Amino acid sequence: MKKMKNFKNIGMLLVGTMLFFSSCEKFLDVQTPDRIMEDDLFSNTTGFRSALNGVYIDMTSDVLYGKHMTSGVVDVLAQYYAVSNIYTTYKSFNYTDATPRTYFDSAWQRYYRLIANTNTIIDKCNTTNVLSATNKNIILGEGLALRAFFHFDVLRLFGPIYNEQNKTLTSIPYNNVVQPQALPLLPAEKVIDNIIADLSASLALLEASDPVLTEGRRNTSDLVNGDFLSYRQFRLNYYAVKALLARVYLWKQDKVNAGRLAQEVIRQVQTEHNYFPFVSREEAVNPTTPDRVFSSEILFAGYDNTRTAMFNSLIGPNAVSFDRISIASGRASEMYDDNNDFRYLAFAVQTVGTGSVFYSRKYEPVNTVLDNYVPLIRVSEMYYIAAECSASLTDATTLINKVRAARSARNLVIADQNALELALRNEYRREFLGEGQLFYYYKRKNLASVPDGATNTGTTNVTSGSYVVPLVDSEISQRN
Repeated sequence: MKKMKNFKNIGMLLVGTMLFFSSCEKFLDVQTPDRIMEDDLFSNTTGFRSALNGVYIDMTSDVLYGKHMTSGVVDVLAQYYAVSNIYTTYKSFNYTDATPRTYFDSAWQRYYRLIANTNTIIDKCNTTNVLSATNKNIILGEGLALRAFFHFDVLRLFGPIYNEQNKTLTSIPYNNVVQPQALPLLPAEKVIDNIIADLSASLALLEASDPVLTEGRRNTSDLVNGDFLSYRQFRLNYYAVKALLARVYLWKQDKVNAGRLAQEVIRQVQTEHNYFPFVSREEAVNPTTPDRVFSSEILFAGYDNTRTAMFNSLIGPNAVSFDRISIASGRASEMYDDNNDFRYLAFAVQTVGTGSVFYSRKYEPVNTVLDNYVPLIRVSEMYYIAAECSASLTDATTLINKVRAARSARNLVIADQNALELALRNEYRREFLGEGQLFYYYKRKNLASVPDGATNTGTTNVTSGSYVVPLVDSEISQRN
């Protein structure tokens, strides 16, 4: 990829510093001097940590997980919402329109810039002698996981529907080198192999040093040793990497490994240790500070201190009407089959002017650290993966109902495999609103018809081609 030459100098890397404040709140801040000499930056542990923090910061930009790869564009593609203005072209899968072409080009470039910066960190970890064993394991482990995480989402968006017939089709480059060079478009299966290799290497490193294994989320400041090893939910920690690997294996259609890893995560974080417990109803519907993101059960979250701005401009009742995305009230009632389900209770109606707005309060600010969570991997997905991969219909039903019970929803009776598929599809719709996962579920299943959130009933037809975003203009131009 010739454009990678633009990011060769580490001066393009966003550099973050971990800051903390009282009441167990925590955030990443980023400082961007114009040019930072590479040798100076990686001459000590602080520089390595800052470089890695910078990657975490940049991934929550509006272009990626701070808006469009979670609540915005990708969820519009999933047909969650009624839309107007610029989002109509996304909802109709009109990828040739100038607006989507420009956006997807910018997302592609941001992903590969993050990957290039992560490659520099990985390379320096492998050649330095300034890091302790623990710091090297954590920084290198997280770096490898981030590289895999970014490539996987690029593949899910731009790559083919993965199956035996399509896995040999060319998809995206896998950039795991430091020196800028034109990299080939790889078959989808080769990209998956590289992702699995990076995640497997990451797990081995994190297993040796990640405090999440013995102390869980560690959501308290460490005034003695500093906070780099605290707040493990906001990093690709050991359990998050294992969960991501389960997600990748399921995409590959390897249900044996996907189910095994999902079951391991469930056992390790909820059975053997209560490190990532399901949120309680009392916490979720607290009248003062409701935890509508279910923070305790998030394995990996972005930390975005501009999330409130996203809510106000995109989802909230005071968003400009022609830019707002909103789900029909009847559709929400259909989607949640039990009115006691506190995922449904997150919806509200507010009078605006002479009318009213029905909207999701999932990301509505509550003036606590919860306002900064962007859920990226959560425990409930492991239950769904384990259920989908289970050889026993009884076991699969039990896994799904475990999540439903945690949401105050009644148990389902699932009679056969078709009913299981429908139950899982509906649970993905309920669980991942605003998290950018439903479109990829539909793509993995190659569903020809999906519910249309703009209407109380009815569906949208989706062709196989609509699930594949075309290669972006800037990449094509580099290959001509």
